[in-house]
Amino acid sequence: MNIKRAALVLLMAMASLVLFSCRKGTVMQKKSGLSEIRERGYITIATSPDYPPFEFVGDDDEPEGIEIELIAKIAEEMNLKLRYLTVEYEDIVPGVRSGAYDLGVSGFVIDESTADSVLFSTPHSLGGLRIVVPLSSGIRGTESLNGARIAVQANSEAYDYCNSKGYKVVSYKKSADALQAVCSGAADAWITDNSIGSLLMSRYNQENKDQLIMLDDLLTRDEYAFIASKDNEDFIIEVNKSMRKLGDDGTIDRIFQKYDTVYSRAKDYILK
Repeated sequence: MNIKRAALVLLMAMASLVLFSCRKGTVMQKKSGLSEIRERGYITIATSPDYPPFEFVGDDDEPEGIEIELIAKIAEEMNLKLRYLTVEYEDIVPGVRSGAYDLGVSGFVIDESTADSVLFSTPHSLGGLRIVVPLSSGIRGTESLNGARIAVQANSEAYDYCNSKGYKVVSYKKSADALQAVCSGAADAWITDNSIGSLLMSRYNQENKDQLIMLDDLLTRDEYAFIASKDNEDFIIEVNKSMRKLGDDGTIDRIFQKYDTVYSRAKDYILK
């Protein structure tokens, strides 16, 4: 499955509009369309908050990040509250397909093979895989990766990409662990999404003398979106309408800026 899978407090103005109910585990519910979601008054969100700057756990043990703030704004546009459940990343797609969650919000990349089993929202931003290495490294491009130990997050797009290229992969549960592997010498390079890589690399460089750099090669072009059940088409259409409005009025750009991340708007090719 070619989908990914990144500390600020949510705006106080959202607090009265968004209900946070974060806990480990799953919730059992029947498949529900837009009318049933509106009747209950909230959207059930599944997220794995280990993918900064898109999702991470803040100082108050609540999920934060670019996608968390964006979906809160979408819920506000739809006059709905949110109920978050933190789950393992690999459990999100099965849970969305079964109707346990209305939306999967966890750094998902639009992918044709996955589109057979879930609905994607219109993409909220454009990203891609990049190479991060120590400044002292001799690796300066993809031509140097053969035989190198490549650190990636397990079950991510980077993991799939590196395996497809025949690279020597060292996988880690979290992006931060993959970064540390490069810093400690356990890996020669780290391949990750440019947004996640930029944020974690910047934080590391501020606190350490041994600097990391991101190479210019853009290995893939990825469109980030949310996922929903195939039975929730009417719901995802309304999510798309709100997403477009927030893109047009500059809200999404401002959210990215808040997390010191460059915003690249993806082409909106999903017509509904």
